[in-house]
This record gives sequence, C-alpha cells and structure tokens, in this order.
Amino acid sequence: MRIPVSCDSCSNEFSVSENFAGRRIKCPVCDEGVRVPKSADVISELPRRTSGNKKKSKRSTGNSGGLSPLLVGLVAGGGVALLGLLLMMNRTGTYSLPAPPVRTVQTPIHPVVTIPNAQLKTAEAGQSFGQNLGGGPVPPPIAAPDPVVVAKVPLAPELLPAMTMPDLIAKVEKSTARIIVRSLQGASVGSGFVIDSDGSIMTNYHVIEGASSAVVEFDTGEKADVIGFTKVDKVRDLAIIKIPQDPKRLQQLPVAAALPEKGEKVAAFGAPRGLPFTASDGIISAIRQSPEFNLRKEGTYLQTTTPISPGNSGGPLVNLRGEVIGINSFKVDGENLNFAASATDIRAVLAEPETALTPLSPAALERVFTRKNPFLRAENIARTQRGDMLLGKISEAGIMILPFAFDPTGKIISFVDREISKNLIKKARWTEVDPRYQVKKSTAFVVVLIYFTDDPKKNPYALELMCSVQIVARDVDKDGFDYTAIVYDEHKSLGKIHINSLEIGNIPNGMKKEIPEFFGNIVKELRKAQRANESQNETM
Repeated sequence: MRIPVSCDSCSNEFSVSENFAGRRIKCPVCDEGVRVPKSADVISELPRRTSGNKKKSKRSTGNSGGLSPLLVGLVAGGGVALLGLLLMMNRTGTYSLPAPPVRTVQTPIHPVVTIPNAQLKTAEAGQSFGQNLGGGPVPPPIAAPDPVVVAKVPLAPELLPAMTMPDLIAKVEKSTARIIVRSLQGASVGSGFVIDSDGSIMTNYHVIEGASSAVVEFDTGEKADVIGFTKVDKVRDLAIIKIPQDPKRLQQLPVAAALPEKGEKVAAFGAPRGLPFTASDGIISAIRQSPEFNLRKEGTYLQTTTPISPGNSGGPLVNLRGEVIGINSFKVDGENLNFAASATDIRAVLAEPETALTPLSPAALERVFTRKNPFLRAENIARTQRGDMLLGKISEAGIMILPFAFDPTGKIISFVDREISKNLIKKARWTEVDPRYQVKKSTAFVVVLIYFTDDPKKNPYALELMCSVQIVARDVDKDGFDYTAIVYDEHKSLGKIHINSLEIGNIPNGMKKEIPEFFGNIVKELRKAQRANESQNETM
C-alpha cells in the first residue's frame, strides 16, 4: 500500500510506501520537510465514490504519463522567448585586440568574370545564375549598352582542386580583414573579405550599422581607412565598404556558384572576440530559409558546426576549394548553432548596381539589428582587474528585468523585483534611476533574465528557476573612445518549483531563501571591489 502525500511548500503531490507512515521526509521537488499521514488518517480522509462519473481533482494533470497542456505551453512558449533573447545577446560583432603578426604568403588574384549580353538575358529568365531555395531567380547583373558587360560577380571557376587546411588558411587569410568600427556607442570589431581588386570589402550590415568611422586591417599589418560604402542590404544583413587600397595588394576571394551539400566540410575566418585572423572548421549541418528565431526575414542561411564568436561577423565561410559559400552572421546559444548568409544571397547583392560612394555616418547607417538592445556590443570584462575596478565605482544603476519565465500570477517576478531592491540596490547604497529617462554615462545597468528549465526524465512537473544577472557599465579604451563593458556576470539556479505551485503562485521556502542570498552575494563582490579600489588609491 502507498500513502499519498502533498507538500505544503511547493504543492507537489506524490506517494510513498506505508513504511514511512507518520514520519517526516523530504519533498523530491523543493527538499522541504513533509509529514507523511498515518494509514488510518488516509483511510478516514478518502472521499466516498459513486458508480456515476468521477469528478477530477483540481490538481489533476490530465492523462497519466503525459505532460499537461499548461506545461507543454510553458516549454514551447518560454523556450522560444528565451532563444530569441539569447540570440540577441550572442550576435557576433564586438571586440578589439592588438595588431596581428606579419604574413608573407602570396596568392593569385581571381579574375572578374566577363558575361556577354546574351547570357545576361538568359539570366533574367532565371536560367543562368541559379535559384533561391525560397523560389525565384537570383537577380542578375544589369546589362549595359556595350556589347560586352563586365559583371562584378567573382564567380568561382569550376573544378577547383581541394586544398589541405594549412594551404586553405594561407590562401583565405590573405583576403580576410579585421574591421575596427567606431560609433556613438564606442568601439567594436567585425570581419570582412576582399570581393574585388577595386578596394571593395564585403561584410555584415550589422558590423557597420551606426558607424561614424572604420578601419580595415589585413594580415600583413597594413591598415586602411574606410572611405564609405557602396551597397547595403538590410534585409539580408550584407554590406560592401570601400578602402583606397592599391589593387596589387588586394587578393580577392571567388564566390561559389552553387550552395554546398549537407555534410560538406567548411572553414570560417575572422576575428572572434577581436583576435585577428583566426580559422575554425566544421561541416554544413543544414541549409535553411529565413530562420524564424532572428531578425532576418528573407534569405538562405547555412547552419554549420564551425565555431564562431562575436567578432566573426562578416568573415568568409569557405569550402576546401577556397570558394566563399557564406558570410558568418550570427549564432544561437547552444551546441553547433552557427549561421552564415549563403553564397546565393552574396551573389544577389553583388549583382545589384552599385550606388554612389556614401561616407560612413550614424544617419546613413541606421541601426536595424542592435537598436533594441544597447548591450549587444558589450565587452565582457567581469572578474578582471579592470572589471572589478569599474564595479567598485558604481554609484547609481537602472534595473532592467527581462521576465521570460512563465508566471501566471506574477508573484515570482514580483518577489524577485522586491529582493533586487532590498538586497541589492539598498545594501549596495546605489541610487536607482529609471533606465528610460535618466540614462547618462555614469549610469550602470543591472540586467536580470529570469526563465525556467525542466528535466522531463526526472520529474516532468518540476521546474527550475534560473536567473542570469549582468551589470553593465561604460568605460574608455586606450584611444579615448567610450565602450560598453560587462563588469559582473553570474548565472545561477534559484530553486525548484512544482507546476501546481506555479499555477497558484505559491513560492517554495527554499526559493525564498536562495533568491535573497543570490543578490546578497553580488553586494559582497561589490564590497570587495570597493575595498580594492580604496587600497589602490591609498598606495598612489
């Protein structure tokens, strides 16, 4: 015989052997103590049953062995929201480090393809330049009145031999560039590659959006100021910028004429975390049309296992023949979820007529991908000497809670909000400001992300509350430019809660203890940083 037990703390219902009758045991969800009723008490409390239809308990979770519709909605809806936020927090594009070593590898310049007018007419009918996987021909180059048109679409020649990885790296790195961007938000780093011998560099639009100036750096150590842009495609997140470089020094990369096959080996190049001229390899995992979980609504994207990081944006993704098959664009938090704009979209942009050379400016390069999150370009310097120094100097802060957790009653989010105010803001002696109206350079931001995870194998009705806190401040780099810095970064479980407790807003005692301790530990780190600053000032 088994005895039914209900936890008063988290509302979890379970059963135990009659050997535990009258004893106290731990709830398997919240670890709180629960008294098991005596067998006689259970029998006396059993309701009378009739032969008619049975009434379901208010805590019924549906068919045995299956998840409730509420839990299914929680996992589906909450997961998508969290994935969208993590995508935004991990967009590639920001970081700057010292100059690269000098390289001396020489590779030939791939010639520009010459296309007769007759072929251009065929292309207009959708028979020459290939098809977008979403349907419709890729736009061809615009025919000029001359009998022969030079199309600036460096299509790769057929049957290029495969190279070893060292040879591939030597060839591609010569054509890869690190792009240092300056904007009103400070400095950031992205990548790009040479697309022709006229000084054109292709990159992601989000690398240069909002830019007031930029510098391109090659593996030889040579640098060139960006004089403007000639093409931007905000839908496909692609752009072409221009530098006044000697054509003899530019080694352009050919663009593949067709999409790669699933499973094909590829390599990514760029400046991850600002580290220049880095190569990584992997395979093509899938070819997708307009991933649903990011801001891009059109285009063909290559999903790869090739590792990329912030700073890789705009760098080339190539096959073993050295052909550009994509542009590293973004990643999603998880294993091997890296994405590149495909050669299909690259060719479509290259085939469009160039616009007049336009100087870089925030007005000309409006923010599309980063305007909703001011911290996308933030550099994480948490738990470094510089980060601790900035943490110890914070005197005012704005709180930004991103409650992507399913919380029907709102009681959990409200409880977390109160604990932030009581155990962080007040104990840290910060002045709280409204992030919407009182933002200035000396203001720090405390960004709090709340969400749930579950483990259906262990207990499909127990959810774990996760909390991620980042404290963001502003700093000045060695060149005197402002940039955004993450000076505190912590991710922790705040306890478990049963789905029934979540429905009625009953917060377990264990969670009530974990949450204030979590924010109290932030204050301890703050005090430690403040003491370090005071000691340093005394020795100066």
